[in-house]
Amino acid sequence: MKRIALLTALLLAPLATIHAAEAPLPVADIDAKTPASAARDGWKLSFSEEFEGQQVDTNKWIIKDQKERLAKNVSVSAGNLRLVARRNGKEWTSAWLATKTFRQKYGWFECRFRIAGASGLNNAFWLNTPPERLALKDPSLARFEIDIVEAHYPHEVSMNLHNWRGKHTGSGKKHMAETDLSMNFHVYALEWTPKELIWYFDGKKIRTLAHTICNAEEEVLLSTKVASFAGKASPALEGKSMDVDYVRIYQKKE
Repeated sequence: MKRIALLTALLLAPLATIHAAEAPLPVADIDAKTPASAARDGWKLSFSEEFEGQQVDTNKWIIKDQKERLAKNVSVSAGNLRLVARRNGKEWTSAWLATKTFRQKYGWFECRFRIAGASGLNNAFWLNTPPERLALKDPSLARFEIDIVEAHYPHEVSMNLHNWRGKHTGSGKKHMAETDLSMNFHVYALEWTPKELIWYFDGKKIRTLAHTICNAEEEVLLSTKVASFAGKASPALEGKSMDVDYVRIYQKKE
C-alpha cells in the first residue's frame, strides 16, 4: 500500500523550482515515477524500515536519550515514525536515531518523510562515521558526514558533505522547493558511488558532487534539532514533528 501511495503522491506532486545556478543534470534511468524502490533494475534491498509497529525496533535503531535529544520525543503510530519537538523549560528538545548495527558503503539511500510545520527545526536524514570507527582514534581513517537532506520549513532542502578528518572542510548546496514541505510527504535520496554523490528530491536529480573521501561504511541517522540555521523557533513549534514513512537502502547487484 505504501508503494502505491508513494507513486500516486509523486505523480501528483508539484515540480520544485531550482535556482539557475543549481539546475539539475539530466536524469538517466530514474524519474519522478520511480524514485528507486526495487522497481529499478540492478539493485537489491539491503535495509528497510517501514515503521509498521507500535514502537521503534530497537534491534535496528539506537535512540539517543541525553541533553536535548530525548527518547520520549520518539514514537511510532499509523505507520509513521514521529520525531517531536518539545519545550523543556527554557530549552527545546528534539530527537535522534541511528542504525544499531547496519553499516553500508556506496548504494542508494532513500527516505520518505514530512517536515515539521514550523520554523526553527532541522529535519535530517544523513550518514555519519559510526562510533566504532571513531573509537579507534586513528587520524588516518576516513571521518565524513553526508547530509542526504537537512530540510527547513517551509521550502529549503540542504545537501551537504563534511570532511571531519583533520581540519573540517565541507561543501553545501540548497534547493528551494516550490511547495511547503510540511504539507505532504516527499522522497529524499542519495546515490553514493566510489567517485560521486548524487542527490535526488522526489525522483529528480538536484545535485552531483565528485568526492575522494567517502570510501568507508557509514551509519544511517534520522534526527531533528532546534537550531538558528533552520530559522527562528517560536511557540508554534511546540508538539510539531518530523514524520517518517520509511527508510529503504539498496546495493548494486553483483
